[in-house]
Amino acid sequence: MIEVQAALDGIEQPALAADGSGRVFAVNAAFMELLSFDTGGDRHVAWQQCLGPEGELRWQRGLEAGATFGEALRPFKALGRWRYRAAPVFDPARGARWLVTLARESLDDPLDDNLIRLSLHAAVRAGRMGLWEWNPATGDSLWSPEMYDVFRLPRGSGLEPGERFLALIHPEDAPRIDAAVAAAPARGGIDPFVFRIRAGDGSQRWIMSCSRTEREPGQPLTRLVGVNFDVTDTVEAEHRLEAERLERERQEQIMRAVMAHAPVGIAVALQGESELAYVSRFGAEMIGASPEESRRWRAWQLRHPDTQALVRQDGMPLARACAGEVIRDEEWLMQAQDGTLIPVNCNAGPILGGDGAVMGGTVVWYDVTPFKQAQRQRDLFLAAVSHELRTPLSAILAWAETLQRGTRPDMLERGLAAIARNVLLQSRLVDDLLDVTRIAAGKMAMTLAPEDMGRIVRLAIETVSPIAMSAQVVLAQDLADEPLPVLADELRLRQAVWNLLTNAVKFSRAGGLVQVVLRVEAGHARLDVSDRGVGIDPAQISRVFDQFWQGGSRESGRAEGLGLGLAIAMHVVRGHRGELSAHSDGVGRGATFTLRVPLRVEV
Repeated sequence: MIEVQAALDGIEQPALAADGSGRVFAVNAAFMELLSFDTGGDRHVAWQQCLGPEGELRWQRGLEAGATFGEALRPFKALGRWRYRAAPVFDPARGARWLVTLARESLDDPLDDNLIRLSLHAAVRAGRMGLWEWNPATGDSLWSPEMYDVFRLPRGSGLEPGERFLALIHPEDAPRIDAAVAAAPARGGIDPFVFRIRAGDGSQRWIMSCSRTEREPGQPLTRLVGVNFDVTDTVEAEHRLEAERLERERQEQIMRAVMAHAPVGIAVALQGESELAYVSRFGAEMIGASPEESRRWRAWQLRHPDTQALVRQDGMPLARACAGEVIRDEEWLMQAQDGTLIPVNCNAGPILGGDGAVMGGTVVWYDVTPFKQAQRQRDLFLAAVSHELRTPLSAILAWAETLQRGTRPDMLERGLAAIARNVLLQSRLVDDLLDVTRIAAGKMAMTLAPEDMGRIVRLAIETVSPIAMSAQVVLAQDLADEPLPVLADELRLRQAVWNLLTNAVKFSRAGGLVQVVLRVEAGHARLDVSDRGVGIDPAQISRVFDQFWQGGSRESGRAEGLGLGLAIAMHVVRGHRGELSAHSDGVGRGATFTLRVPLRVEV
């Protein structure tokens, strides 16, 4: 619009601009001075009055013809006798436009056609457009001076071979231009379309082009006349807007996904609104509220973690955030709709507008129940480690003090044996702790080599036999006679079997029986370790291989040890591509642990 007005203001004669339907949308000062009579302020109505009913019909027919035309205006009061000349001009942003200039009519001095040409050139310069004419017979083109400017080339003579234009076209757009030129004779020209060129300064420019054909009826095409516009700024602006729109959509999609799937509660409140503006699905589900209910303030009940006293709405983190406060890592008890109290950690802060004013607030919270449970398990574990390590140390210290006072040879022998036994026990506890650390760090290395599974089991039984004898538990073994070749880390796999055997002895009653059976089954060596001891609650069977989980002892049901042996055994067996499982018919009915490792195929 600014460029059109600039073009009109550069014309000395009265002039106006109309859109494709003939409606006037811009005039110059000379036209307004000419129409100083009362027009009601509507430029188009004034133009209709100048044309008159019959003149308006001819005006519309001329527009439909699409070529330059002119008519005499009817005499109107002090207007005098004038003629107008209308020329089509294409606007890259809005399509077809018309430039209309007026000249006083005289019988002795007819309207000078050069006025229209001068006006058209003024519009060309203002609109960054170039005019061209192409002769299909010779392939040559005529370029206006502005055409060189559009293509960012030094101005030339105006006569250019067709190849020069073709060389500028971006290779990807060349087929489209070929198709448009081929269809031009049938369509009467080339409708406006946009393509890319490689301009003379090396830049890529976007050009809009349209043209009309000229030929005699029934004759081949004689020339193609058109106009090119540099619309790079418009196209690039559209591309930037489109890229920004796509980026906004991408960010919105990411945000919606985060809001929908993040395992935290998120709520937003805006100033002046009685309900919450947004509550995440996870946040609503945490308290058992529907999406509609969760947006009401009364659905949210917070209690102090120490006193469990209910806090007022203005003391809630979200309300305080709406007042401009920033909250970090506050712990609260959130009350669900069924009355359950959920320990949560809250972070909140204000939402600021462009002027820095507080528009609202947002709060994010998460359930810290798992952390509380982990903290409790840590405390229990530390207590268990302290107890288990202190027990052998106490025995060692007691026997050392006894032996220091001097004693009989038989007491010396008993004392040294007790000290050695408790040192081995403490060493075993420390080894288990180190193994768990290695497992957590992924550093429990296993070197596999050809071994005999039967030999590994027999060595483990020999190690555990003294422990079983001391606990008055019988170890009964039924092992395959033939070798069972496996790929194994002998020390680690023996450790796993040793853990299964000591576990069975530990949970067997005095006088009990532990059966060890080794057989071949479907390409695997299968080891079953069964006891008739305290058994396992079916509800707890899935936890027996968890770290630090402990069952009851054979006498009192009190937990003993660190609860690491079976977890270590499971890791070792998996490192041998094997399987380890547990079965029990219930408390007091014993348990069976089954270990399976693949047999090595002899080559």
